[in-house]
Amino acid sequence: MAIFKYSAADERGGVVQGVLEAKDRGVAVGKLQSMGYIPIRLEAPEEKGGLVRGRSALADFLWRLTARRQVADFTRELAVLVNASLPLDRSLSVLVELADHPSFKSVLREVLDDVTEGSSLADGLSRHPRLFSEFYVNMVSAGEASGAVGPVMSRLADYLESSEDLRDHVKSAMIYPAILMVVTGASLIILLTVAVPRIAGVFAKLQQAMPLSAQVMVGASHVVTRYWGWWWE
Repeated sequence: MAIFKYSAADERGGVVQGVLEAKDRGVAVGKLQSMGYIPIRLEAPEEKGGLVRGRSALADFLWRLTARRQVADFTRELAVLVNASLPLDRSLSVLVELADHPSFKSVLREVLDDVTEGSSLADGLSRHPRLFSEFYVNMVSAGEASGAVGPVMSRLADYLESSEDLRDHVKSAMIYPAILMVVTGASLIILLTVAVPRIAGVFAKLQQAMPLSAQVMVGASHVVTRYWGWWWE
């Protein structure tokens, strides 16, 4: 059995948070639904639950790096609430309350204010193009026009989550080549600036002609050491 921390909405759209014990995530969701709650977030103790609150420069930088993932999570959570027949304004209000980062919370509050004042969800989202792309807004607008906001948000969430998973996979795949390039470059610089000049000095003391390959290396070393400062200007 595992302990899960949950955030859910009740029938009136209020936010309920707590912990429960369940065999797995699916059982935990079933328990919450049997209690009359709409599960929004469910985290095991070992899982990380978002960014640290605060407006420090580091927190803002981390938020910008993870903004796409937060938009994907918001889309999934909004889809869950709307598909559970919770009114749009109340759904947004719940997500404003649950937002982890102050900057994202502020954006969602502005979207909620726009919707409350009579604007469409698409119009509210379109005022924040750095987070919600034109494609995203157009999909939401189409969902509102067809009366299928919930299903459209679910499809958007699937798309965004798969895109983020692919992005993370590509980043992970690029880490090893990047490290290899850095190590290779550093080794080459050390070779040309330290090792090759010493080898050239040995040949000079012995008064012996160097092989062609060695002459090429010495020439490259001479270029690097002579113009080292120029490379960084």
